[in-house]
Amino acid sequence: MYDTQSGWNNHINSCIDSYLRFEVSINSSISGSTNNYSDSYFYNFICTENRNSSESGRSSKRTRKNFNDFHEEVESDFHEEVEFHEEVESDFHEEVESDFHEEVEFHEEVESNDFNEEVESDFNEEVESDFNEEVESDFNEEVESDFNEEVESDFNEEVEFHEEVEFHEEVESDFHEEVESNDFNINQKYKHLWVQCENCYGLNYKKFFKSKMNICEQCGYHLKMSSSDRIELSIDPGTWDPLDKDMISIDPIDFRSKEEPYGDRIDSYQRRTGLADAIQTGIGQINGIPVAIGVMDFQFMGGSMGSVVGEKITRLIEYATNRSLPVIIVCASGGARMQEGSLSLMQMAKISSASSNYQSDKKLFYVSILTSPTTGGVTASFGMLGDIIIAEPNAYIAFAGKRVIEQTLKKVIPEGSQVSEYLFHKGLFDPIVPRNLLKGVLGELFQLHGFFPLNPSSKM
Repeated sequence: MYDTQSGWNNHINSCIDSYLRFEVSINSSISGSTNNYSDSYFYNFICTENRNSSESGRSSKRTRKNFNDFHEEVESDFHEEVEFHEEVESDFHEEVESDFHEEVEFHEEVESNDFNEEVESDFNEEVESDFNEEVESDFNEEVESDFNEEVESDFNEEVEFHEEVEFHEEVESDFHEEVESNDFNINQKYKHLWVQCENCYGLNYKKFFKSKMNICEQCGYHLKMSSSDRIELSIDPGTWDPLDKDMISIDPIDFRSKEEPYGDRIDSYQRRTGLADAIQTGIGQINGIPVAIGVMDFQFMGGSMGSVVGEKITRLIEYATNRSLPVIIVCASGGARMQEGSLSLMQMAKISSASSNYQSDKKLFYVSILTSPTTGGVTASFGMLGDIIIAEPNAYIAFAGKRVIEQTLKKVIPEGSQVSEYLFHKGLFDPIVPRNLLKGVLGELFQLHGFFPLNPSSKM
Protein backbone atom coordinates (compact mmCIF):
# COMPACT_ATOMS: atom_id res chain seq x y z
CA MET A 1 0.00 0.00 0.00
CA TYR A 2 1.32 3.39 -0.95
CA ASP A 3 1.30 6.17 1.54
CA THR A 4 -0.67 8.65 -0.57
CA GLN A 5 -3.17 8.60 -3.36
CA SER A 6 -0.78 10.57 -5.55
CA GLY A 7 1.85 7.85 -5.18
CA TRP A 8 -0.65 5.21 -6.24
CA ASN A 9 -1.71 7.19 -9.29
CA ASN A 10 1.90 7.56 -10.33
CA HIS A 11 2.38 3.81 -10.04
CA ILE A 12 -0.73 3.05 -12.21
CA ASN A 13 0.37 5.52 -14.84
CA SER A 14 3.85 3.98 -14.86
CA CYS A 15 2.38 0.48 -15.40
CA ILE A 16 0.14 1.66 -18.23
CA ASP A 17 3.01 3.47 -19.88
CA SER A 18 5.18 0.32 -19.72
CA TYR A 19 2.41 -1.79 -21.22
CA LEU A 20 1.81 0.61 -24.10
CA ARG A 21 5.48 0.75 -24.86
CA PHE A 22 5.59 -3.04 -24.86
CA GLU A 23 2.68 -3.20 -27.35
CA VAL A 24 4.23 -0.55 -29.53
CA SER A 25 7.45 -2.55 -29.65
CA ILE A 26 5.49 -5.63 -30.71
CA ASN A 27 3.79 -3.78 -33.55
CA SER A 28 7.09 -2.33 -34.64
CA SER A 29 8.71 -5.75 -34.69
CA ILE A 30 5.86 -7.27 -36.74
CA SER A 31 5.88 -4.53 -39.33
CA GLY A 32 9.67 -4.34 -39.52
CA SER A 33 12.49 -6.80 -40.34
CA THR A 34 12.33 -10.27 -38.84
CA ASN A 35 16.06 -10.37 -38.30
CA ASN A 36 15.87 -8.15 -35.22
CA TYR A 37 13.18 -10.22 -33.50
CA SER A 38 13.80 -13.80 -34.69
CA ASP A 39 13.15 -15.18 -31.26
CA SER A 40 9.76 -13.58 -30.74
CA TYR A 41 6.54 -15.49 -30.52
CA PHE A 42 4.91 -13.60 -33.38
CA TYR A 43 7.81 -14.23 -35.72
CA ASN A 44 7.85 -17.94 -35.08
CA PHE A 45 4.11 -18.14 -35.50
CA ILE A 46 4.11 -16.28 -38.82
CA CYS A 47 7.10 -18.12 -40.20
CA THR A 48 5.68 -21.49 -39.30
CA GLU A 49 2.44 -20.67 -40.87
CA ASN A 50 4.29 -19.42 -43.90
CA ARG A 51 6.34 -22.62 -44.29
CA ASN A 52 3.36 -24.93 -43.80
CA SER A 53 1.37 -23.15 -46.48
CA SER A 54 4.15 -22.05 -48.76
CA GLU A 55 2.62 -24.22 -51.36
CA SER A 56 -0.72 -22.52 -51.03
CA GLY A 57 -1.52 -19.29 -52.76
CA ARG A 58 -3.44 -17.99 -49.75
CA SER A 59 -0.42 -17.61 -47.40
CA SER A 60 -0.34 -13.84 -47.51
CA LYS A 61 -4.05 -13.51 -46.87
CA ARG A 62 -3.93 -15.91 -43.94
CA THR A 63 -1.07 -14.10 -42.42
CA ARG A 64 -2.88 -10.80 -42.59
CA LYS A 65 -6.00 -12.38 -41.18
CA ASN A 66 -4.14 -13.95 -38.33
CA PHE A 67 -2.40 -10.68 -37.63
CA ASN A 68 -5.65 -8.80 -37.59
CA ASP A 69 -7.18 -11.37 -35.29
CA PHE A 70 -4.20 -11.18 -33.00
CA HIS A 71 -4.28 -7.46 -33.02
CA GLU A 72 -7.93 -7.43 -32.14
CA GLU A 73 -7.28 -9.99 -29.43
CA VAL A 74 -4.43 -7.96 -28.02
CA GLU A 75 -6.44 -4.79 -28.18
CA SER A 76 -9.33 -6.57 -26.47
CA ASP A 77 -6.97 -7.89 -23.78
CA PHE A 78 -5.54 -4.42 -23.43
CA HIS A 79 -8.95 -2.85 -22.92
CA GLU A 80 -9.91 -5.60 -20.51
CA GLU A 81 -6.70 -5.04 -18.61
CA VAL A 82 -7.27 -1.31 -18.66
CA GLU A 83 -10.79 -1.84 -17.39
CA PHE A 84 -9.42 -4.20 -14.79
CA HIS A 85 -6.85 -1.65 -13.75
CA GLU A 86 -9.44 1.08 -13.64
CA GLU A 87 -11.63 -1.17 -11.52
CA VAL A 88 -8.69 -2.02 -9.32
CA GLU A 89 -7.77 1.63 -9.16
CA SER A 90 -11.35 2.55 -8.29
CA ASP A 91 -11.47 -0.14 -5.61
CA PHE A 92 -8.10 0.98 -4.38
CA HIS A 93 -9.20 4.61 -4.30
CA GLU A 94 -12.32 3.64 -2.42
CA GLU A 95 -10.29 1.52 -0.01
CA VAL A 96 -7.72 4.24 0.40
CA GLU A 97 -10.40 6.84 0.89
CA SER A 98 -12.17 4.54 3.36
CA ASP A 99 -8.90 3.96 5.22
CA PHE A 100 -8.20 7.67 5.07
CA HIS A 101 -11.61 8.49 6.52
CA GLU A 102 -11.19 5.79 9.13
CA GLU A 103 -7.77 7.17 10.00
CA VAL A 104 -9.18 10.70 10.12
CA GLU A 105 -11.99 9.48 12.34
CA PHE A 106 -9.46 7.61 14.46
CA HIS A 107 -7.30 10.72 14.79
CA GLU A 108 -10.35 12.79 15.55
CA GLU A 109 -11.41 10.25 18.13
CA VAL A 110 -7.87 10.19 19.58
CA GLU A 111 -7.72 13.95 19.55
CA SER A 112 -11.13 14.07 21.10
CA ASN A 113 -10.05 11.59 23.76
CA ASP A 114 -6.80 13.55 24.35
CA PHE A 115 -8.76 16.75 24.54
CA ASN A 116 -11.21 15.17 26.93
CA GLU A 117 -8.38 13.74 28.97
CA GLU A 118 -6.64 17.11 28.99
CA VAL A 119 -9.84 18.87 29.92
CA GLU A 120 -10.52 16.23 32.55
CA SER A 121 -6.95 16.51 33.83
CA ASP A 122 -7.18 20.30 33.99
CA PHE A 123 -10.51 20.02 35.70
CA ASN A 124 -9.18 17.47 38.18
CA GLU A 125 -6.10 19.60 38.85
CA GLU A 126 -8.26 22.67 39.33
CA VAL A 127 -10.64 20.77 41.60
CA GLU A 128 -7.73 19.23 43.49
CA SER A 129 -6.03 22.64 43.77
CA ASP A 130 -9.22 24.26 45.03
CA PHE A 131 -9.71 21.40 47.43
CA ASN A 132 -6.13 21.61 48.68
CA GLU A 133 -6.36 25.37 49.03
CA GLU A 134 -9.60 25.03 50.92
CA VAL A 135 -8.17 22.31 53.15
CA GLU A 136 -4.97 24.29 53.68
CA SER A 137 -6.98 27.42 54.40
CA ASP A 138 -9.15 25.56 56.88
CA PHE A 139 -6.05 24.03 58.44
CA ASN A 140 -4.27 27.38 58.68
CA GLU A 141 -7.35 29.01 60.11
CA GLU A 142 -7.64 26.23 62.64
CA VAL A 143 -3.94 26.38 63.51
CA GLU A 144 -4.02 30.17 63.68
CA SER A 145 -7.12 30.02 65.81
CA ASP A 146 -5.51 27.48 68.14
CA PHE A 147 -2.29 29.53 68.22
CA ASN A 148 -4.18 32.75 68.94
CA GLU A 149 -6.17 31.04 71.63
CA GLU A 150 -3.00 29.61 73.14
CA VAL A 151 -1.19 32.97 72.94
CA GLU A 152 -4.19 34.75 74.39
CA SER A 153 -4.40 32.15 77.12
CA ASP A 154 -0.68 32.50 77.89
CA PHE A 155 -0.97 36.28 77.79
CA ASN A 156 -3.95 36.20 80.13
CA GLU A 157 -2.11 33.84 82.45
CA GLU A 158 0.95 36.12 82.37
CA VAL A 159 -1.22 39.15 83.00
CA GLU A 160 -2.89 37.36 85.88
CA PHE A 161 0.52 36.32 87.18
CA HIS A 162 1.85 39.88 86.97
CA GLU A 163 -1.31 41.19 88.59
CA GLU A 164 -0.89 38.64 91.34
CA VAL A 165 2.80 39.56 91.70
CA GLU A 166 1.94 43.26 91.75
CA PHE A 167 -0.73 42.56 94.29
CA HIS A 168 1.72 40.64 96.49
CA GLU A 169 4.33 43.35 96.00
CA GLU A 170 1.78 45.97 96.91
CA VAL A 171 0.75 43.99 99.98
CA GLU A 172 4.39 43.43 100.90
CA SER A 173 5.16 47.08 100.28
CA ASP A 174 2.25 48.13 102.42
CA PHE A 175 3.39 45.69 105.07
CA HIS A 176 6.97 47.03 104.98
CA GLU A 177 5.70 50.58 105.00
CA GLU A 178 3.55 49.74 107.97
CA VAL A 179 6.47 48.01 109.68
CA GLU A 180 8.78 50.90 108.86
CA SER A 181 6.14 53.31 110.00
CA ASN A 182 5.82 51.38 113.22
CA ASP A 183 9.61 51.25 113.53
CA PHE A 184 9.75 54.96 112.77
CA ASN A 185 7.10 55.62 115.38
CA ILE A 186 8.96 53.42 117.83
CA ASN A 187 12.25 55.17 117.00
CA GLN A 188 10.61 58.54 117.33
CA LYS A 189 9.04 57.49 120.57
CA TYR A 190 12.19 55.94 122.03
CA LYS A 191 14.89 57.86 120.14
CA HIS A 192 16.06 59.35 123.42
CA LEU A 193 16.88 55.78 124.48
CA TRP A 194 18.00 53.90 121.37
CA VAL A 195 19.97 54.51 118.14
CA GLN A 196 19.24 52.18 115.22
CA CYS A 197 22.16 50.95 113.09
CA GLU A 198 21.98 51.87 109.39
CA ASN A 199 23.60 48.59 108.38
CA CYS A 200 22.08 45.82 110.53
CA TYR A 201 19.15 47.82 111.97
CA GLY A 202 20.20 46.74 115.41
CA LEU A 203 19.44 48.94 118.40
CA ASN A 204 22.20 50.55 120.40
CA TYR A 205 21.61 52.00 123.83
CA LYS A 206 22.09 55.72 123.40
CA LYS A 207 23.58 56.27 126.84
CA PHE A 208 26.63 54.20 125.88
CA PHE A 209 26.56 54.80 122.13
CA LYS A 210 28.53 58.05 122.25
CA SER A 211 31.21 56.57 124.49
CA LYS A 212 31.61 53.75 121.90
CA MET A 213 32.26 56.47 119.27
CA ASN A 214 29.03 55.71 117.36
CA ILE A 215 30.14 52.17 116.45
CA CYS A 216 27.34 49.58 116.29
CA GLU A 217 27.68 46.91 118.98
CA GLN A 218 26.11 44.23 116.73
CA CYS A 219 28.01 44.64 113.42
CA GLY A 220 30.78 47.18 114.09
CA TYR A 221 29.43 49.59 111.49
CA HIS A 222 30.67 53.17 111.87
CA LEU A 223 27.68 55.50 111.99
CA LYS A 224 27.96 59.22 111.30
CA MET A 225 29.37 61.33 114.07
CA SER A 226 28.89 65.02 114.74
CA SER A 227 31.92 67.31 114.73
CA SER A 228 31.38 68.22 118.37
CA ASP A 229 31.34 64.56 119.48
CA ARG A 230 34.43 63.79 117.44
CA ILE A 231 36.34 66.74 118.91
CA GLU A 232 35.25 65.76 122.40
CA LEU A 233 36.42 62.16 122.00
CA SER A 234 39.61 62.87 120.01
CA ILE A 235 41.08 65.94 121.68
CA ASP A 236 42.50 65.79 125.18
CA PRO A 237 40.00 67.25 127.61
CA GLY A 238 40.40 70.96 128.28
CA THR A 239 42.78 71.58 125.37
CA TRP A 240 40.33 72.60 122.67
CA ASP A 241 40.63 76.20 121.45
CA PRO A 242 38.36 76.98 118.47
CA LEU A 243 39.36 79.35 115.67
CA ASP A 244 37.05 81.69 113.71
CA LYS A 245 33.98 80.25 115.39
CA ASP A 246 31.85 83.29 114.58
CA MET A 247 32.52 83.28 110.84
CA ILE A 248 29.22 82.70 108.97
CA SER A 249 28.12 82.54 105.35
CA ILE A 250 26.20 85.20 103.49
CA ASP A 251 24.39 84.97 100.13
CA PRO A 252 27.16 86.25 97.78
CA ILE A 253 25.31 85.52 94.49
CA ASP A 254 21.76 86.15 95.73
CA PHE A 255 20.82 82.50 95.12
CA ARG A 256 17.12 81.81 94.55
CA SER A 257 15.34 78.46 94.54
CA LYS A 258 11.82 77.12 94.75
CA GLU A 259 12.56 76.14 98.32
CA GLU A 260 13.51 78.52 101.10
CA PRO A 261 16.14 81.20 100.31
CA TYR A 262 19.78 80.37 100.91
CA GLY A 263 20.06 82.76 103.83
CA ASP A 264 17.05 81.16 105.52
CA ARG A 265 18.51 77.67 105.02
CA ILE A 266 21.74 78.77 106.70
CA ASP A 267 19.77 80.09 109.66
CA SER A 268 17.77 76.86 109.85
CA TYR A 269 20.87 74.64 109.95
CA GLN A 270 22.54 76.91 112.47
CA ARG A 271 19.59 76.52 114.81
CA ARG A 272 19.39 72.76 114.22
CA THR A 273 23.08 71.95 114.74
CA GLY A 274 24.34 74.79 116.91
CA LEU A 275 27.17 75.39 114.42
CA ALA A 276 28.04 78.49 112.44
CA ASP A 277 28.88 76.44 109.30
CA ALA A 278 29.86 72.96 108.10
CA ILE A 279 33.30 72.87 109.83
CA GLN A 280 34.87 73.49 113.19
CA THR A 281 38.54 74.47 113.34
CA GLY A 282 40.83 74.99 116.32
CA ILE A 283 43.88 74.04 118.28
CA GLY A 284 44.09 71.13 120.70
CA GLN A 285 46.22 68.27 121.94
CA ILE A 286 46.21 64.58 121.09
CA ASN A 287 48.04 62.58 123.73
CA GLY A 288 49.76 65.81 124.77
CA ILE A 289 50.87 66.69 121.25
CA PRO A 290 49.65 70.08 120.02
CA VAL A 291 47.78 69.90 116.70
CA ALA A 292 45.76 72.14 114.41
CA ILE A 293 42.56 70.31 113.59
CA GLY A 294 39.52 70.90 111.40
CA VAL A 295 36.45 68.65 111.66
CA MET A 296 33.70 68.81 109.05
CA ASP A 297 30.08 68.11 110.00
CA PHE A 298 27.78 66.34 107.51
CA GLN A 299 24.70 67.41 109.45
CA PHE A 300 25.19 71.01 108.30
CA MET A 301 23.97 71.08 104.66
CA GLY A 302 25.71 67.78 103.93
CA GLY A 303 29.11 69.18 104.93
CA SER A 304 29.14 71.20 101.71
CA MET A 305 32.15 73.43 101.14
CA GLY A 306 31.29 77.09 100.75
CA SER A 307 33.31 80.25 101.22
CA VAL A 308 33.31 79.97 105.03
CA VAL A 309 34.55 76.37 105.00
CA GLY A 310 37.34 77.20 102.55
CA GLU A 311 38.37 80.29 104.45
CA LYS A 312 38.44 78.55 107.84
CA ILE A 313 40.55 75.66 106.53
CA THR A 314 42.95 78.07 104.81
CA ARG A 315 43.36 80.08 108.00
CA LEU A 316 43.87 76.88 110.01
CA ILE A 317 46.70 75.75 107.69
CA GLU A 318 48.31 79.21 107.79
CA TYR A 319 48.08 79.22 111.59
CA ALA A 320 49.77 75.79 111.75
CA THR A 321 52.41 76.94 109.29
CA ASN A 322 53.33 79.90 111.44
CA ARG A 323 53.52 77.73 114.61
CA SER A 324 54.92 74.57 113.01
CA LEU A 325 52.03 72.42 114.12
CA PRO A 326 50.84 69.19 112.53
CA VAL A 327 47.48 69.52 110.76
CA ILE A 328 44.54 67.10 110.88
CA ILE A 329 41.46 67.59 108.72
CA VAL A 330 38.53 65.19 109.19
CA CYS A 331 36.56 65.13 105.92
CA ALA A 332 32.80 64.49 105.74
CA SER A 333 31.30 66.33 102.80
CA GLY A 334 29.17 66.05 99.71
CA GLY A 335 31.40 68.51 97.81
CA ALA A 336 31.27 72.17 96.88
CA ARG A 337 28.19 74.17 97.88
CA MET A 338 26.14 74.97 94.77
CA GLN A 339 24.37 77.94 96.41
CA GLU A 340 27.60 79.92 96.20
CA GLY A 341 28.46 79.03 92.62
CA SER A 342 32.04 79.46 91.47
CA LEU A 343 33.01 81.03 94.79
CA SER A 344 32.75 77.61 96.42
CA LEU A 345 34.91 76.07 93.67
CA MET A 346 37.57 78.73 94.27
CA GLN A 347 38.05 77.33 97.77
CA MET A 348 39.64 74.19 96.30
CA ALA A 349 42.51 76.22 94.79
CA LYS A 350 42.85 78.43 97.84
CA ILE A 351 43.17 75.51 100.27
CA SER A 352 45.53 73.64 97.93
CA SER A 353 47.78 76.69 97.70
CA ALA A 354 47.99 77.04 101.47
CA SER A 355 48.64 73.29 101.80
CA SER A 356 51.44 73.45 99.25
CA ASN A 357 53.21 76.15 101.23
CA TYR A 358 52.69 74.16 104.43
CA GLN A 359 53.95 70.84 103.10
CA SER A 360 56.47 71.75 100.43
CA ASP A 361 58.02 74.91 101.78
CA LYS A 362 57.81 74.35 105.54
CA LYS A 363 58.07 70.53 105.36
CA LEU A 364 55.33 70.09 107.92
CA PHE A 365 53.02 67.11 108.46
CA TYR A 366 49.41 66.97 107.25
CA VAL A 367 47.06 64.03 108.00
CA SER A 368 43.78 63.71 106.10
CA ILE A 369 41.06 61.50 107.61
CA LEU A 370 38.30 60.39 105.22
CA THR A 371 34.98 59.47 106.79
CA SER A 372 31.65 58.55 105.21
CA PRO A 373 30.84 60.27 102.95
CA THR A 374 33.73 62.14 101.33
CA THR A 375 32.93 63.18 97.76
CA GLY A 376 33.09 65.95 95.18
CA GLY A 377 35.34 68.98 95.53
CA VAL A 378 36.63 67.89 98.94
CA THR A 379 37.93 64.61 97.49
CA ALA A 380 39.37 66.53 94.54
CA SER A 381 41.32 68.95 96.71
CA PHE A 382 42.51 68.86 100.33
CA GLY A 383 40.97 65.43 101.05
CA MET A 384 43.63 63.72 98.93
CA LEU A 385 46.56 66.05 99.68
CA GLY A 386 47.58 64.63 103.05
CA ASP A 387 51.02 63.22 103.73
CA ILE A 388 49.17 60.36 105.35
CA ILE A 389 45.60 59.62 104.20
CA ILE A 390 43.55 57.56 106.66
CA ALA A 391 40.10 56.12 105.94
CA GLU A 392 37.47 54.79 108.31
CA PRO A 393 35.99 51.32 107.74
CA ASN A 394 33.10 51.10 105.24
CA ALA A 395 33.45 54.79 104.36
CA TYR A 396 31.89 55.98 101.11
CA ILE A 397 34.66 57.79 99.21
CA ALA A 398 34.30 59.08 95.67
CA PHE A 399 34.39 62.11 93.43
CA ALA A 400 31.04 61.64 91.69
CA GLY A 401 28.23 59.54 93.07
CA LYS A 402 27.27 56.15 91.66
CA ARG A 403 24.08 57.44 90.03
CA VAL A 404 25.86 60.37 88.34
CA ILE A 405 28.59 58.10 86.94
CA GLU A 406 26.06 55.61 85.56
CA GLN A 407 24.00 58.34 83.90
CA THR A 408 27.10 59.95 82.39
CA LEU A 409 29.02 56.88 81.21
CA LYS A 410 25.94 54.71 80.52
CA LYS A 411 27.63 51.90 82.47
CA VAL A 412 26.72 50.03 85.61
CA ILE A 413 29.05 50.67 88.53
CA PRO A 414 29.72 47.53 90.61
CA GLU A 415 28.41 47.57 94.14
CA GLY A 416 31.08 48.35 96.71
CA SER A 417 33.48 49.95 94.22
CA GLN A 418 33.37 53.26 96.12
CA VAL A 419 33.88 51.84 99.59
CA SER A 420 37.12 52.31 101.51
CA GLU A 421 38.02 48.58 101.61
CA TYR A 422 37.84 48.33 97.81
CA LEU A 423 39.71 51.60 97.26
CA PHE A 424 42.42 50.59 99.75
CA HIS A 425 43.42 47.69 97.48
CA LYS A 426 43.61 50.17 94.58
CA GLY A 427 46.15 52.28 96.52
CA LEU A 428 43.92 55.35 96.93
CA PHE A 429 44.97 55.94 100.55
CA ASP A 430 47.15 54.52 103.30
CA PRO A 431 45.65 52.68 106.30
CA ILE A 432 42.06 51.91 107.24
CA VAL A 433 41.81 52.67 110.95
CA PRO A 434 38.76 51.98 113.16
CA ARG A 435 37.49 55.02 114.95
CA ASN A 436 38.22 53.71 118.44
CA LEU A 437 41.93 53.19 117.55
CA LEU A 438 42.42 56.43 115.67
CA LYS A 439 43.70 58.58 118.53
CA GLY A 440 46.51 56.16 119.37
CA VAL A 441 47.53 55.81 115.70
CA LEU A 442 47.69 59.59 115.27
CA GLY A 443 49.85 59.96 118.39
CA GLU A 444 52.34 57.41 117.05
CA LEU A 445 52.43 59.07 113.62
CA PHE A 446 53.11 62.49 115.12
CA GLN A 447 55.97 61.19 117.24
CA LEU A 448 57.37 59.33 114.21
CA HIS A 449 57.48 62.67 112.35
CA GLY A 450 59.13 64.55 115.22
CA PHE A 451 56.15 65.95 117.05
CA PHE A 452 56.29 65.17 120.75
CA PRO A 453 54.13 65.93 123.78
CA LEU A 454 54.63 69.27 125.52
CA ASN A 455 55.99 69.59 129.01
CA PRO A 456 53.27 70.19 131.58
CA SER A 457 54.62 73.71 132.14
CA SER A 458 54.89 74.64 128.51
CA LYS A 459 52.14 76.49 126.64
CA MET A 460 51.03 76.41 123.03
